[in-house]
Amino acid sequence: MRQIYEKKEEENMISVIFFTFFSHIYIDLNKIVLRALINIGVLFSFIFYFLTFLVLIELK
Repeated sequence: MRQIYEKKEEENMISVIFFTFFSHIYIDLNKIVLRALINIGVLFSFIFYFLTFLVLIELK
């Protein structure tokens, strides 16, 4: 009976370690994705402003 309990506890420890590990990776990925989205948004806004600037010059 005791061996079964110890085995269960070991499995629980492993699952807890995996969970913390994966949650850290998940949070880091979310940060990376957010940064990438922000960077892409900034890039697109710069391109948009540049194009409108060129159009305004052409219209003059």
